[in-house]
Amino acid sequence: MARFLKISGFRSLVWALGMTMALGVSGDSLARGKRPFKRLAPEERKALVAWGNRVRDGMGTLLTPPKGRLAPQILAARKEVERIIQSLAGERMKSEGIQMVVNLYATPVENAFMGNISSFLKDGTDTTPIRAFLNFTSDGKPYYELAISTGLLNLVDSEDELAFVVGHELTHLFEGHVEETKGWELSAKSWWSSQQHEAVADFESIRSMVGKYDLSAGKTALEKVLRNAKAVDEDDLMSATEAHHHPAVRLAAIEAEIGDLRNTSLVAQMRTRKPLPGPLRGLRGIDRGAAASQIYSEQKTLLFRVVDEYFLGGKPIDFAQVSGRRDDVLKF
Repeated sequence: MARFLKISGFRSLVWALGMTMALGVSGDSLARGKRPFKRLAPEERKALVAWGNRVRDGMGTLLTPPKGRLAPQILAARKEVERIIQSLAGERMKSEGIQMVVNLYATPVENAFMGNISSFLKDGTDTTPIRAFLNFTSDGKPYYELAISTGLLNLVDSEDELAFVVGHELTHLFEGHVEETKGWELSAKSWWSSQQHEAVADFESIRSMVGKYDLSAGKTALEKVLRNAKAVDEDDLMSATEAHHHPAVRLAAIEAEIGDLRNTSLVAQMRTRKPLPGPLRGLRGIDRGAAASQIYSEQKTLLFRVVDEYFLGGKPIDFAQVSGRRDDVLKF
C-alpha cells in the first residue's frame, strides 16, 4: 500500500515524543534499550543508525530495532502482528522459507507496506550487520520487511480490520509485487502492473480471511485507509497518474468478492469481529483522522454507479453470477 500522507519532520518528531511520553519510557529505552550500543563493534553501531534512518522521513521512528532491549509493550505488539501473520499464511511462509521481519514505526501516517530489503542487507553495505541481528540466512533468498505504523493502528478498530491490511501486504510478497523494477524501459509496465496489483491484493486478502475473520471488516478497513489517503479534488476523478484504482472502484470490487464468497461458502458468513489486541491498542494515538470530505463522498457515489454499470451491467447484484466477471474490474 502506498504512503498516504506526507508530514513534516517536525510533526514526526512531535508524534514520536508523544508516543514516548504515553508509554512512560525514555526515547532510547523505547526503541533500543537504555544502553543500546554496549558491547557492539563500531560497524555494528553504524549499521543500527543507518537501519533506523532508512525510512525515517516517511515512516518516523523505528520502534523495533534488531538489536537492543525493546519496551515490553512494543515487543508484545509485534508478537500480536506475527500471530496474525501466522493465522493468515503461517504454513506458506514456513514451507517457502520466507525471511521477513515485522517492524513498527511511530508516525501519524496511516500506512503499512511490504518491502524487499535485500539491497540493504547485501555484502559490502553499511547495514550488512543487520542481517545477522535478524537471524537471516545467506542462502540467496530475498529478505522482506512488513512495516506497520502507529497511525494505522490508530485507524483500525478490530483485529479483523488489521488482518485485512496484513493479508493485503502478504499478497504483495507472495505475488512478487515487491521485487525491484530494473530499467526505465519497464517503468510504464510497472505503473500499469501496480493498478492490477492492488486489486489482486485486495481479493487475495479477503480470501485469506475466510473462516478466520469477518470479511466485511476488510471493506471497512479499506474504506478507512482510502478515505484518509489524501484530499480528493475534482481533477482526481479518473486520474491516469494514480498508482491505484480510484477508491470507489476497489471498494465496489471487494464488496462483490465478499458477496460471492458468502454465497458459496458457509465459513465465509458474518462473524463477530475480534477486538484489537491490548498491546496494539496501547500504541494508538489520540488523533482519529479527519472525516471524509463532501467531494470524496460525492465521487465515491458516482464511481460506485460507474462500476455498477460497467461491472454488473446495471443489473441487480446476483453474487452467484459475479465471479465470472470479476477480472473485468482489473482492466477498469
